Amino acid sequence: MTYLWQGRVQQHLDAKVDVAGEARWGHRPTASDSQPLIYTAEFGLWLTRDLRVAAGYMTQPWTETGPTLTTTTGRGGPYAALSSRLSSLFDLFSKGKGQ
Repeated sequence: MTYLWQGRVQQHLDAKVDVAGEARWGHRPTASDSQPLIYTAEFGLWLTRDLRVAAGYMTQPWTETGPTLTTTTGRGGPYAALSSRLSSLFDLFSKGKGQ
């Protein structure tokens, strides 16, 4: 079992541009093993209301990865991200067409 603490703050600079910062820490009690605190900084651009592209920098690798994530999260440095607002895409908060 691994415990993960992760925090993220995001600030909109205008309607389509934002910046974000994140911190992660992990601990595996059975092995008395802790990950160092990892920081990321990110600059994002909203292409549409629901689609965001971003570029960021991670201070060091997150090494507690599973077999499918080893190649994508096993190194630090610059990264690119593509994300979406799932709540809008799948109507998760029941905002019907009449509202």
